[in-house]
Amino acid sequence: MMTRKMKMTFPMILLMFSVLVLPFTAIPAAASEINIARLTQEAPYFDAYPGAKGLVWLREIDYSLLSDGRMERVSKWVILARKGLSENWLEWDIPIQDEKDLEIMEAALYDPGSYSLIAPVIPQSRAIQGGIILKEIRFPDIQDEFLIVLVMKEKVARDCRIDDFLWLGLDIPVWEQRISVNLPAGMELSYSSTQYPDPLITDKGSSRKYEWHIVDVPPWRKDSLVENDRPSLVFSTRKGEAGFIRDLTMIQKCPIPPVPESIASLALRGRNDSDLERILEKMEHMPAL
Repeated sequence: MMTRKMKMTFPMILLMFSVLVLPFTAIPAAASEINIARLTQEAPYFDAYPGAKGLVWLREIDYSLLSDGRMERVSKWVILARKGLSENWLEWDIPIQDEKDLEIMEAALYDPGSYSLIAPVIPQSRAIQGGIILKEIRFPDIQDEFLIVLVMKEKVARDCRIDDFLWLGLDIPVWEQRISVNLPAGMELSYSSTQYPDPLITDKGSSRKYEWHIVDVPPWRKDSLVENDRPSLVFSTRKGEAGFIRDLTMIQKCPIPPVPESIASLALRGRNDSDLERILEKMEHMPAL
């Protein structure tokens, strides 16, 4: 059964007070687009995954092509968390080239029992080398159980194409994933997915939509450096050798985030196998990269 009782700790009281005095006391508009009430009724709780510190209730990503040729990617995350969840899910670092390339529509903590807002989280921007801006989002684990809600809109230079590679199996269970790609008339999408069926394709007017709806993906555990069995999805509107060469050229222009301190400290300690395994493990489970 779901545990609804929450302990009113002092940090939690302070955060709740800050919500009352901030000018945006109402639930953010982005939250109204996520049916948290439905998720609390349909999605499993921690008792379904003994020992889990986190559970992705919803991962929704919507892709479309802008008039200037850039790809727009709208991502929505709802993560059920408890104290002790890996910092990879609490600390999000997103590299961008311009502040206009990323809009954080919502970053907030909610109560899983009442699905009421506990506190908003204010993203911070930090300039790093190469003219890159790092958008930092830090979710505090302020009570025993809480919901992380993150909604963001990215505009990515893609030279009039849509493509991406996604791991569907993460280091914590994922209950519901919805990935949709919206294309204008005349464009086709090539795709490949391991362990999951083809998307639902619908035509409406002058557009076509590809949609994957994936439910209940268990946590993926890495047994070796080979990842042949890890669930994934890849898709692209570009085909052929010429398109591949253009992609390699575009990689040089992509923003590269700095090495996280947790990984850098391990790298400086030495070159033994255990440290290498820990570095690979941390990099593998960074959801924001």
